[in-house]
Amino acid sequence: MEAELEHACALLALHEDPQVRRKITDLMLAVLKDTKTLPPAEEVRRKVRTHQDLNPTVTVTEWMTEFLRRKRKIDATPRHSYEAHIRLYFTPYLGDIRLDRLRVSDIAGMFDAIEEFNDVITTARASDDPDKRAKVRYRRPVGPSTMHRIRATLRHALNMAIKQDRLIDFNPAAVVELPDADKPKALVWTDERVAAWNQDLHQRLEPHGRSNASEQLSSSHRPAICVREPGSLAVISNAMLGLLDVHGYARAGAHHVGRLPSVASRRPIGLRLHRDRPP
Repeated sequence: MEAELEHACALLALHEDPQVRRKITDLMLAVLKDTKTLPPAEEVRRKVRTHQDLNPTVTVTEWMTEFLRRKRKIDATPRHSYEAHIRLYFTPYLGDIRLDRLRVSDIAGMFDAIEEFNDVITTARASDDPDKRAKVRYRRPVGPSTMHRIRATLRHALNMAIKQDRLIDFNPAAVVELPDADKPKALVWTDERVAAWNQDLHQRLEPHGRSNASEQLSSSHRPAICVREPGSLAVISNAMLGLLDVHGYARAGAHHVGRLPSVASRRPIGLRLHRDRPP
């Protein structure tokens, strides 16, 4: 009892301002209620020295809402990405945790849960049950690159909490380890690769009753990635191939659904045109 009294007196002696001492008292009462112990003196001293809120009750969900509200100068695309990360990952897995109590292990657990749900999506897609497939119709497995983007969003939001409101003094998202995200190498669509791709597409069209696949690939109905302009080469990421179905349409659940625009439209999706360079 005497040791606890000395601990309490040491905490109150950290600052002379009566308002700060009142906040320290409120902090001691809140921590005692939750943990039955007084807060560490060094932790309180650091918060007082850096002018942090001594009684933060902001949860991750509440801060993410505030973070998004303050991002007024971003375009629609990054805003949509932030909103998706908050809705799909931060709120379900971290939302009820107080911001000042968010730990590296909590964030690592979120990514473990995402990987487990990847298995659920894969299993459901391969199921013969249409109801199971319907549940994951608009969900696709989260790859390493997307995980890095999710972590970047969380790291950015927590950095804002540190710099603008001093709600925390450590960013746990900055030290979470993730698998390396190797970018797929682009393929240059040489004549040989175009021929091989078309041959494979012919084989995939035949089971669907497309006996005259050549006509289906001619003119404007030809998938955009098969088209070459004079003096230029169509270059596409390997990952983009997985977004196409057998008819050259983007698969359901992809960012862009519908027929890919032609090379001549100059409005390619996932497609870049590079002029031939002299050797």
